[in-house]
Amino acid sequence: MSSLQSIGVFIAAFFLLIAIDCHSQEVQQGTIPQLIISYAISKEVSVRSSLASRQTFNSEKSTSSFEYELTDWTTLLSLKTGIDYSIQIGYLLRLEEGHQVHRSIQRASFATPLNVGRIAQRLGLDQTLASNDKPVFRVRYRLGYEGPLNGMIIDAQEFYLKLNFEGLYKYQSGYGEIEFRAIPFLGYEFAKTSRIELGPDY
Repeated sequence: MSSLQSIGVFIAAFFLLIAIDCHSQEVQQGTIPQLIISYAISKEVSVRSSLASRQTFNSEKSTSSFEYELTDWTTLLSLKTGIDYSIQIGYLLRLEEGHQVHRSIQRASFATPLNVGRIAQRLGLDQTLASNDKPVFRVRYRLGYEGPLNGMIIDAQEFYLKLNFEGLYKYQSGYGEIEFRAIPFLGYEFAKTSRIELGPDY
């Protein structure tokens, strides 16, 4: 096991211990479809843009329904530092309830190929500025699996499955908060540079 993979396992265990220590968690359900387009500038450098929209399920109303929550547009510049390692910096613009949110992003990603699909890990930092709120600083760790529904690898014009579990620590105005997300996606790869994904958000 490499040093980066060891760090990923440690972080996952850290978030798991915090989750066990939590006595109550607010659970939200919804959907989060997204369109992903990437462009390779060189063998090591690429640009990836995604457009995502989140709808939440409101079960407290007399007629349970999905309600629009937000739209995210994200652009990331990625530098490949090894066969299965990369670092990214980027920007997110969020449209939410009549106002805009701006977020800077820094990430490190590493993957472990399997016989079918791969295991991916990602450690990230982000800083959020909004006109109607105080700055938010977050640390997040994601562990995920991505694999084809047919065959050994994801090919163009094929469906694939992506399963993500994410632990997130948020700090704002002197207060910290832990959040957990489980996000399964069903995806379709149009080509190596474009995908669409749809899944629930817990």
